[in-house]
Amino acid sequence: MAAALLIYLILAITLRSWSQPFIVGLPIPFALIGVIWALKLHNIPLGLMAMIGLIGTMGVAVNDSIVMVHQINSLWKKYGVRSAELIIEGAASRLRAITLTASCTLVGVFPTAYGVGGESGFTQPLAFSMGWGLSASLLLTLFIIPAMLLVLEDISFVSKKLKLKFKKQNQSQAVNEIQQNVLVNQFELTPKKQDLNY
Repeated sequence: MAAALLIYLILAITLRSWSQPFIVGLPIPFALIGVIWALKLHNIPLGLMAMIGLIGTMGVAVNDSIVMVHQINSLWKKYGVRSAELIIEGAASRLRAITLTASCTLVGVFPTAYGVGGESGFTQPLAFSMGWGLSASLLLTLFIIPAMLLVLEDISFVSKKLKLKFKKQNQSQAVNEIQQNVLVNQFELTPKKQDLNY
C-alpha cells in the first residue's frame, strides 16, 4: 500500500496533476484481463512465474502510458490550449514509438510462450503473461487513454463553468444586498433630516 502511494505521488509530481496518474494506471486492469484470459485458454495455472510476467507487463504498460500523457502535456504547455486536436496530435506522435516498443517485446516473448525452436520449460507462464497482457494493454494505451484525457478535460471545463456561474450569482446577490442596505439607510436618514428642520 505504501509503495502504491509512493508511486502515485511520484507520478503526480512528474505530471503535475492529481488525476492523470489514475489515467496512466488504466492499462493495468486490462493487462490483468489479458493475462487471466491467456492462462485460462492455455490451461496454465497462475503461478509465481506468471505473476512475475504480470508485474513486468504492468511496468511496460505504465511506461507507455507515461510517454503518451507526457507528450500530450508538453503540447498543451507549448500552445497554451487544451484541445482535442492536440490530444490527437500527441497520441499520433507517440504511436510509432509505443507500437515499436511493444512489438519488439512481443516478438521476443511469443516464441518462448509457444515453444518455437524448443521447449520453453518453466518460463512459459512468464512469456504468456507478458505477451498477452501487453497485447491487451497496448490497445488501451493507444485508444482509451487519449479518450479518457479528453473526458477529463471536458469534466474540468464543465466544473469551471459551474464555479464561474455560481460566483457570478453570489456576486449579484451581494450587490443586491448592498443596494438594499443603501436604500434602507437612506430611507431611515430622511425623516431625521426633516425633524431637524422643525
